[in-house]
Amino acid sequence: PPPPPPPPAKTGVSRLLSSVSSASRRTLVAGCACLFVRLPLSLAVPHLVAECLVAVAAGDYGAAHNSVLAILAVGTADAALDFWCIYFFGRVKEDMVRDLRQDLYAALLRQDAAFFDGGEDAGGGG
Repeated sequence: PPPPPPPPAKTGVSRLLSSVSSASRRTLVAGCACLFVRLPLSLAVPHLVAECLVAVAAGDYGAAHNSVLAILAVGTADAALDFWCIYFFGRVKEDMVRDLRQDLYAALLRQDAAFFDGGEDAGGGG
């Protein structure tokens, strides 16, 4: 029988997720969840501002007051979730850089001593 076809090459998001450790994956999921909740709040602010302006133009100051309170509540929640998005994604970035550095240093330590001895890039030439 012919050999099975090779698995498709990972690209984009699947490659990124496969390079993230399991501990960082939970942090990445938390950041994506915060982003998923935060985005509708960010999109609601212009709508609430428009409602407030329409209420003021119509002379309905009670509705304008309620719109301002809604803008404050939505803006506060948006800002808090934005902080957590930045925190979670920053942690994942730091973990990925740490893992990359550890892999690099481990690869350097596995090299034979002769790897560091010669070649045209070696210092002290003459």
